Amino acid sequence: MEKLRLATLGDIEGIVALNHTFHLDFEGFYWDDAQWVESQVSNRAYYVLEQEGALLAALCLIVEGSDVIGGTLCCRDQRR
Repeated sequence: MEKLRLATLGDIEGIVALNHTFHLDFEGFYWDDAQWVESQVSNRAYYVLEQEGALLAALCLIVEGSDVIGGTLCCRDQRR
């Protein structure tokens, strides 16, 4: 059964690996940087979709006042 939940610090490594699948080689690309992911997880901005403990997708939604900004959305190949 699939479950969408708020990400925890234990999810950081998996989120970084998942986000690395869309890495672009240019200066300033930070979406697969562990420190950035950790900061967003700590800010309660990351959600993960998992099935039986396996990470299927990760979504970062940054809330700034009344604005919601889609930070990242990444999923495993079979979910695209």
